[in-house]
Amino acid sequence: MKKLFALVLVLMMILSCSAMAEQAAATPEGRRVVTFWHSLKSSNLTALEGVVERFNNSQNEIWVEASYQGEYDECLTKLKSAFGANTAPDVFMMFELGANYLANSGYVVPFQDCYDADPFMDLDDLVDVLKNYYTINGKLQCYPFNPSSLVMYYNADLFEEAGVAVPTTLAEIAEVAPVLQATGKVKYAIGLGIYGWNFENFLAGYGGYYLNNENGRNGLATALEYTESGKGAEIMQTWKQLCLDGYAYNYGTKNSDSRVAFCSGDTALCLYSTASLRSISSAATFKVGTAYLPTVEKDAQTAVLVGGANLWMYNSGNAQRQADAWEFVKYYASHPEETATFSEATGYFAVRKSAYDLPEYAAYLTENPSAKVAVQQLLDSPVSLISAGANTGCMTELRQIWQDTMNKYMQDDLTLEQAIDEMRLLSNDAIEFYNEVNGLD
Repeated sequence: MKKLFALVLVLMMILSCSAMAEQAAATPEGRRVVTFWHSLKSSNLTALEGVVERFNNSQNEIWVEASYQGEYDECLTKLKSAFGANTAPDVFMMFELGANYLANSGYVVPFQDCYDADPFMDLDDLVDVLKNYYTINGKLQCYPFNPSSLVMYYNADLFEEAGVAVPTTLAEIAEVAPVLQATGKVKYAIGLGIYGWNFENFLAGYGGYYLNNENGRNGLATALEYTESGKGAEIMQTWKQLCLDGYAYNYGTKNSDSRVAFCSGDTALCLYSTASLRSISSAATFKVGTAYLPTVEKDAQTAVLVGGANLWMYNSGNAQRQADAWEFVKYYASHPEETATFSEATGYFAVRKSAYDLPEYAAYLTENPSAKVAVQQLLDSPVSLISAGANTGCMTELRQIWQDTMNKYMQDDLTLEQAIDEMRLLSNDAIEFYNEVNGLD
């Protein structure tokens, strides 16, 4: 057994050395390496590798090495450790909930600082809602790379058969549900996963702030706002009533189950990321359509919150490394065709307005109406402090608190009033702790 164990160790060392040798051989001699951490897999990874390859081939001084670091949460955990050890990558991808933490960490070089010293494009060409969301402390902190938003998917074949219009409000979902169910084709009108992003989008569409001081965008956020405005409670109550009436199914905190149910034909509607358009359309056995998110109030303007991730640059203190990182970020930002190509390959949004004028991308959207609806929803979203999103570095904790407490409410372990009280208490404590630890109060 000991000999076998030793042999395994030797084989592992050989394989490891071989992999390192291959990686080293892949870097042309004389190139300065830029390390790039990301969280993309499958076809999205292929698209990202295309961006990196085109940059590497565009010049002969810098070589970007991209490496997968797990899902966004896992990557953020690794980054925090790497920051402390001064071993962070030169460029990294991070999701929207990490924006406030990073902007106030001192570990990143704001995109705006580099841009001001090297203005290479018109920043007004950035999609407005993206620029709005990632402008923190008066600066554009990062460059949008693979933005997404929440959208409503629907079984187009079933809606045509039932002869009903796609709902635009939560109340309309309750109205069409019996008709859809009467066809015998679906069990429920919609599947609802207890996912904080769903709630946050409903709240934004209702004109509600998540945090006080206008989402922390007009002063430091010190407490929740949705627990005080009454809008959070109304959304939660309406949500639960849809389930109690048998029109919606509660998929609990595993939101991906709602997507599986939709693709299998158990539900007629599903709320999910626009980034899943390709995978959902491929998995479903029916024609998939997309529509704007349903609102709480009739005739309300849909206001979606940005998802996906962005490119951030590490403040390493090494001028050359930071300059090389900037060249990579600038390359992607400089070429509208890059974001258009990436969008077509993945389902994420193109981040520059000029990309939508490119003939190839315009043709793609025309040929893919579901993608066009998803894009148009983002472009139509009002630019405001509400759609700018909650600005606090502990947003990941606040989302988890909402999900855990909403789950208790849905299971009748808490009344609505008790749930709101628990959200208020736990969330406000988390905000206070974050502000104190970071010297923000």
